[in-house]
Amino acid sequence: MLQVGFDLPTCGLITLQDGHRVFVIRRYDRTADGKRHQWDPMQALGIRNDASDSKYDLASYSEVLALTKERCGTAIAARLLDRLVFSYLVGNDDHHLKSISFVLGQPIVLAPAYDVLAASLYNQGGRAMALKFFPDREPTYHAEMGNGHYSGSDFVELASSAGLGEKAAASRIRRLAGWVEKAAPDLIRSSYLPDEMKARYQSLVSERLQFIGVI
Repeated sequence: MLQVGFDLPTCGLITLQDGHRVFVIRRYDRTADGKRHQWDPMQALGIRNDASDSKYDLASYSEVLALTKERCGTAIAARLLDRLVFSYLVGNDDHHLKSISFVLGQPIVLAPAYDVLAASLYNQGGRAMALKFFPDREPTYHAEMGNGHYSGSDFVELASSAGLGEKAAASRIRRLAGWVEKAAPDLIRSSYLPDEMKARYQSLVSERLQFIGVI
């Protein structure tokens, strides 16, 4: 994600003496001055986390984007849109309400990206995105084509619903897709995935890049 310009917590792999690799990540909500307070969309929208499915079912991406634009401004909402597009491109089908956080302060900003995983590789046949795009419907291309995929035009429609400019959103989507298309092959080849899974992952990314190109 660093290669495409996202803010990440300090993280990496370390190898133990027995050869096992362990992923470690530095908490971004703790500093030498104390705790950095944050909230997620469920808290901001007043949604109670009473059931495990609440983070998937009780709000849509359009509601989260609109809230972000209202509370944080257009620039932060546009960055959140980038993250949603990226999640779709890399198969992160678990980008739910608890996978988005904001660090409180003046101004309120997006927390560094976390829990961005190629979950679609392990959850084949599931939804391509964790939340609905809109409370009462799906975006136009996704609904009309019925192939389970989202197009770039669907994300532009999402951006527009939250008050973001369509031309600016389309430009961001094309730019991000170009970065992913350029960076993904080498990153996948150099990963620790088994070879068979590397091939499936590259196929997934390539397929989704084609759909994102429909704007």
